[in-house]
Amino acid sequence: MKERWIEVASDAAEKQEVRFENWIAGEGIPFVNPEAEKAYKERVTLMKDAIQLKKVPQRIPICPSAGFFPVQYAGITMYDAMYDYDALTAAWEKYCRAYNAPTSIVSGKMLDILDFKLYQWPGHGVAKEHEYQYVEKDWMKAEEYQDLIDDPTGFFMNIYFPRIFGSLKALEKMPLFPPVHEIPCIPPAMIPFGTEDVQAAFKSLMEAGEETIKWITALRSLNGKMMGEGYPSFSGGFTKAPFDVIGDSLRGTRGVLMDMYRYPDELLEACERITPFMVKVGVNSCKATGHIMPFIPLHKGADGFMSDDQFHKFYWPTLRKVIIRGI
Repeated sequence: MKERWIEVASDAAEKQEVRFENWIAGEGIPFVNPEAEKAYKERVTLMKDAIQLKKVPQRIPICPSAGFFPVQYAGITMYDAMYDYDALTAAWEKYCRAYNAPTSIVSGKMLDILDFKLYQWPGHGVAKEHEYQYVEKDWMKAEEYQDLIDDPTGFFMNIYFPRIFGSLKALEKMPLFPPVHEIPCIPPAMIPFGTEDVQAAFKSLMEAGEETIKWITALRSLNGKMMGEGYPSFSGGFTKAPFDVIGDSLRGTRGVLMDMYRYPDELLEACERITPFMVKVGVNSCKATGHIMPFIPLHKGADGFMSDDQFHKFYWPTLRKVIIRGI
């Protein structure tokens, strides 16, 4: 067992080193001049040295979490930032060339198309000058844990999405796909796709996708420009602790904290079922950007929400798996 652990650890270290090398190389980045390329590689190397704890770096790499300050600094409203992509990118460029593209400020137009209900955002529930706000609610009922455990993808498609996207309510009619494996099973599964409301839901998805491409194109252009001037992105992907997926967006804060007492077994099993998805989203998003580090916000694991014993029972085991398996 010890030899196997050494082998696994060695393999992980080798993979990490390859990913760091790719990040440092900066292949495909449109550097404005050789000096910018040199500065980029020096800055990435500083972060690599700090992360790997191999030596004291020449300088301490710092990436401040500016939140929505760049919007205020640029003199525009949050509404402008969410609905005018040129204004959004100009605001971040003015703030600091060493900061990541503002992927946390999503397209307001895309949210409009989907009739998103999980948040309120500028001009849609809050003033145009205000930041977006989460709507605390038990979007998943406690008795639905087993549905999530049995089929996470089916649960999100058939139950969760129709609740948080007004334009996708018709997806409640979507069939269960695993049973569609014989010719007599095909016609019943196809019936919902022939209805007007389901077709309208898919049309909304296509429109939202088209708007998202406009948004991400603007952000990629900004990020490429900043890296081309010698400033690497601090992170290149995203994932979450499985407990936070349930506590943040499905059961809500009150719901998930009560579930630790009322439905502990179901909560633990649901966290385990969600873990592979969180591993894949973190790895795949980093592969797409050529980066080594995903951003992982940690929410409900704070000591203001749970005790140390609860942290080690409910929060840490699956978060640890996301971290370890993502290497």
